[in-house]
Amino acid sequence: MKKNKNLFVCLMLAGILLVSVLIGTVAARRQETPASKELTVVTSFYPMYIAAENVIGDATDVRLENLSEPQTGCLHDFQLTPEDMKLLSTADVFIINGGGIESFMKDVAAAYPDLTIIEACENVQLLAEGNDENAHAWMSIAAYETQVQR
Repeated sequence: MKKNKNLFVCLMLAGILLVSVLIGTVAARRQETPASKELTVVTSFYPMYIAAENVIGDATDVRLENLSEPQTGCLHDFQLTPEDMKLLSTADVFIINGGGIESFMKDVAAAYPDLTIIEACENVQLLAEGNDENAHAWMSIAAYETQVQR
């Protein structure tokens, strides 16, 4: 009888030890598995934000932020703030119109050399304005559509 009791206690202790080891192994594997990283996309101003929002759609692992306020018109005179730079420091992708609209881009490129920058005007037929080109591509449906497809 005493032998059976000792055998039972030993089996119980071995079972508890086995369960503890299994729980520890599972917990360690969960910590090793990288969590899915949310992609942060920042746009320079509202026309780029609207385009990105429509492309991203219902994707749950993408966070979309806009650098300027929606009521900000063109960015010719826009000045970056410390909050803007902080937002850009969290970005994986920065979508800009390009064509000289974002006059602050040299500062951004210098501060964040590894930031992926998508220039939506690249390879887009810009609007003619006298002898110059008008980089306000979102004002033309065809040019804006080309920007979105980029």
